[in-house]
Amino acid sequence: MAINFNNGVGPSQNGTNSTRERDNVTPMGRTLTSGTESAAAADGDSVQLSSQVQSLQSLEARIREMPEVDDARVEKIKSAIANGEYEINYERLAAAIQRFEGDF
Repeated sequence: MAINFNNGVGPSQNGTNSTRERDNVTPMGRTLTSGTESAAAADGDSVQLSSQVQSLQSLEARIREMPEVDDARVEKIKSAIANGEYEINYERLAAAIQRFEGDF
């Protein structure tokens, strides 16, 4: 036995995009709002971000505030590495890693 899920109704009659756009309705049946009021605010919905997301947003903001790459310094370090003259300060490196891990 075959089942017809459309019940003989064509695409323009079963609530697809064309009728949704015409009626200004979302797929879930909510009316779209215009201007500064959002659908979530109209329904009384709210969003609460986890502390991890807030932490990531804080890190992203700090990254955006960082200066561009200093090409001269990069070339100086590359040259020192190539010549075997680059020395690593392991205490400073460990402290930087700890600060980085502490941000998460």
